[in-house]
Amino acid sequence: AIEYYTRAAGLGDAGAHFDLSRMYQEGKGVEMNEKKVWHHLEQAAIGGHPKARHNLACLEEINGRRARAMKHLRWCGLAVAPPLLGGVVLGSNTHRLYHPGC
Repeated sequence: AIEYYTRAAGLGDAGAHFDLSRMYQEGKGVEMNEKKVWHHLEQAAIGGHPKARHNLACLEEINGRRARAMKHLRWCGLAVAPPLLGGVVLGSNTHRLYHPGC
């Protein structure tokens, strides 16, 4: 499977890049590789893959880069008003409830 995903990603398929990022993140069929996770997520996001943007936001948050995380979430339409206005913010328990990958 890795060969086909790699070939499709080489042709610019955003979904293939996203699937490769998951494979490298989870070590399914490949050795885990954080550098390749980031690369394929970024390529998938550039290609317009919304889950890739969301996952990038989660990784940015984990790495302490909240401003970058919020940019990705805004692109996805997931960054909303502060809690005082009835919304949720990245890093809140509510966000983690609805987006458990973060």
